[in-house]
Amino acid sequence: MSKKLLIASVLIAGTLLVGIAVWALSPVPHLALGQSQREFALECDFAKFRQIMVRLNATDAIVNHGGMTLLNESVNDVAIDTSKDDRPLLNAILGKSKAELDAVKTITVRVADDQVDIDELTLRQTADIDEDQMLVTTASIGPQGAMKNYETTLFATADGNRTSVRLTLDMQIEVQVPKLFTSRADAGVAEATEKAITGQQQAITEFIISNAGKNLILPELK
Repeated sequence: MSKKLLIASVLIAGTLLVGIAVWALSPVPHLALGQSQREFALECDFAKFRQIMVRLNATDAIVNHGGMTLLNESVNDVAIDTSKDDRPLLNAILGKSKAELDAVKTITVRVADDQVDIDELTLRQTADIDEDQMLVTTASIGPQGAMKNYETTLFATADGNRTSVRLTLDMQIEVQVPKLFTSRADAGVAEATEKAITGQQQAITEFIISNAGKNLILPELK
């Protein structure tokens, strides 16, 4: 190979390497996904669990324990069905209510997480509460900044003298990172998801335990 040809080959190879490096290090939009689930049992019967979650401000306690701060909440709709309860008022006082409750709330929170490039998040929370189970879904109202989707669920059921709880959390966050570091971004969002669901579990556990010993659970008034 002639000297000129060798130099040309080296220059071409160098140009290709620079091009690849620029491509690999140029920030591009990347949708990082985080999914997590937890199942655990609480030493509290479901009737008392239901009272605590419905009558006290569980949303505030749970949100503030999960890296967020509750800024505002408003009730959009509430429906109570007492057709299965022949003594709705008395059973409510005794903590043995059989009434079914459906409610919809709008919640605004401040997000404090370095992995999530968003200050505030508006969520819609729907609750379907029956005599022996509860399903609460809290989801972002459409894409909001870098947060393209956020949804968490709480499903609780009676389990003898205990309450079984299953939590799920799904997050989709758009980040601007070089292609070389997309896996690192995925890991960061996955870590944020695990941290958030751990906070939710701790908050629910502490909230229930701190109130389970009360003989009478009175609704909190605002």
